[in-house]
Amino acid sequence: MEQAIQETTRLEPKSAVRVVKVVGSHVVTSLEYNYDKQRLTVVFAKTGSVWQYDLVPAEIFGIVVSSSSIGAAFNKYVRGNYDGARINLLTDTV
Repeated sequence: MEQAIQETTRLEPKSAVRVVKVVGSHVVTSLEYNYDKQRLTVVFAKTGSVWQYDLVPAEIFGIVVSSSSIGAAFNKYVRGNYDGARINLLTDTV
């Protein structure tokens, strides 16, 4: 299945955040990248769980987002290469 992305850029106080909604991926539902904090937040398709990965360079985010398979690119370039932690959006600070 071909993937499509729908993206927005949200400006927050003293930071720029890019949000990408992924359509057609079996791995990732959406990505959010905070340029100031170099933080990638990922929502996974199968579980709906939300993970944050810190100190991910903007270049890596760009590679993942521009890939024809965002899930495969995430697995290759981010998973296992950057520290990640599952977060609970109701109790954790994003």
